[in-house]
Amino acid sequence: MKKLKPGIDPVALMKAVKQCDGDVFFLTKNDQLDLKSVLSQYVFISLLAHTSPESSGLECTKEEDYAQIAAFLV
Repeated sequence: MKKLKPGIDPVALMKAVKQCDGDVFFLTKNDQLDLKSVLSQYVFISLLAHTSPESSGLECTKEEDYAQIAAFLV
């Protein structure tokens, strides 16, 4: 799991996730959301407002997809 930068633009992140070949998951202590799912994207945006960046992050199923979302990672 790679940590998110604080204050990211969620819309820009969703555009980057769309370019990924594999799945991208948003992970917290209690949740795992597939960001390729539109419903999960809505939940993700809501969670961003209430989740600290230290306790959450992104995980890609394909290692090369991290390059697509690198601008949003610490």
